[in-house]
Amino acid sequence: MNVIIFGANGSLGRHLVSEGLLSGCHVTAFARKREKGPERSDNAPQSEKLTIVEGDATDPQQVYDALSGCDAAIISAGNPKDADAFARIVDTIVTQADGHPRFGGRLWMLAGAALLDIPHTDRNSLGLPGMPPMYRIHQNNYDRIRQSKLDWSVLCPGPMVENSPDSAYMANLRISAEELPLAFSESERSLPDAELSGLIARKLPELIIPYKEAARLILNHLERSGPFSGKRVGIALPEGSGGEKAGWSLGQ
Repeated sequence: MNVIIFGANGSLGRHLVSEGLLSGCHVTAFARKREKGPERSDNAPQSEKLTIVEGDATDPQQVYDALSGCDAAIISAGNPKDADAFARIVDTIVTQADGHPRFGGRLWMLAGAALLDIPHTDRNSLGLPGMPPMYRIHQNNYDRIRQSKLDWSVLCPGPMVENSPDSAYMANLRISAEELPLAFSESERSLPDAELSGLIARKLPELIIPYKEAARLILNHLERSGPFSGKRVGIALPEGSGGEKAGWSLGQ
């Protein structure tokens, strides 16, 4: 499997590179600055299967060339704090990948947990009180990828942290498609917007996961027409767990 990772020098990107190499993939790490690239990270082992490409993810020709010969691509570049740049990155990569004769057509993109539906409802968190408007870019990027003919998936994690507890703690992660991977009672699902927003905020520690686990989820599902093809994907800690049990906080 040949996979290209856009944003390879970011917090998640470095783990995607490392986990990709460990899984036996040929990895192309696309980074804006080569000298800050994944080959300088302890997370990315030296490997003859690693190719570093320095480039601009908003440059159509650079992106098109980098996609050639790849089976799958992962967009971990972009930040909601710069919504315009984030949208340009996604649009450029999706546009160049869609119909590319030498690209395999499988694409993963990153969004946020707020894009996922509240279970058994047609509501998500993006329009709820207290949700920062910058996160609406996730809806725009999601709408863009759905316009393509690519075999796409969108990972929608909550807050991610660097450190990871022992593997046993991570053995029973909750994975969902389209909906938040959290339990909501019937009465909770029907709460007014303001109260529902507060409830989701209290459940947020359940969504704190290590970057490594997000990377593994993506890399374990690079096949075309897999179980998450054409879906938004959620990930949460095991039932009854919260990030505080691992000593995590949103400031990490």
